[in-house]
Amino acid sequence: MDHAVERRVHMEQELRGAWERGELSVVYQPICRTSDGRVVGAEALLRWQHPMLGMIAPSVFIDVAEQSGLIEGIGPRVLRMACEEAMRWACMGEGSERLFVSVNVSPRQLRKGDLPDIVAECLRETGLPASCLHLELTETAVISDELQAAAMLARLHSTGVKVWLDDFGTGFSGLSHLRRVPVDGVKIDRSFVADLQRDPDDLALTTAIIAMAHSLGITVVAEGVEKEAQYSLLAERGCDLVWGYWLSHPVSATEFSHLLARRGG
Repeated sequence: MDHAVERRVHMEQELRGAWERGELSVVYQPICRTSDGRVVGAEALLRWQHPMLGMIAPSVFIDVAEQSGLIEGIGPRVLRMACEEAMRWACMGEGSERLFVSVNVSPRQLRKGDLPDIVAECLRETGLPASCLHLELTETAVISDELQAAAMLARLHSTGVKVWLDDFGTGFSGLSHLRRVPVDGVKIDRSFVADLQRDPDDLALTTAIIAMAHSLGITVVAEGVEKEAQYSLLAERGCDLVWGYWLSHPVSATEFSHLLARRGG
């Protein structure tokens, strides 16, 4: 057997039961509003701490989970845990403002067709207001089957949740799809954010994405902000929300609560 294939098969075997063994955990990446610098929500991120192999990169094991179908069992568990945590943040927002949690949805979960039912059940059982849950879908997954995606997004919207398009900007064809696929937000891919200061084309494209999205009433989120200058450029151009290591690294649920307490919400 090819070494790469053998390694993949072994990882799939190890991933089975990893949740039950307590190896998988969820951390939270704080998301800030540029207008006032406040933390307004967090993105839930899955981590795998293997007892022998150590911390395994999400880019590696998420792909294995997707291809093997294991994501269909893991995804709903992450969703539920994130919703439960978001309920605990309820009293930490400023005034009547509720903090939101965003959760990634894999292409396989989108194709299966029962995602709206899973989301509705999770909201009902945890008590989290639908408006406090944002689901993130990749641009590629949505564009690959626009008709199915549009129908699925319409069903998700009927539950009251918001839908964000992740990694936006990596496919230029995606710009025209925004008119036909109902999304509430787009996340500018980190590859553009990284070169904002050096590459005039990336800055121009990012500026155009922000303006276009706003003209359609769509919120814009920038990911991978690692420098103050990047934050300033995005804020000047009206980018609504940002996250990145300059603001905070991903933290545990407990650490996120402490962060909110220190910042006053």
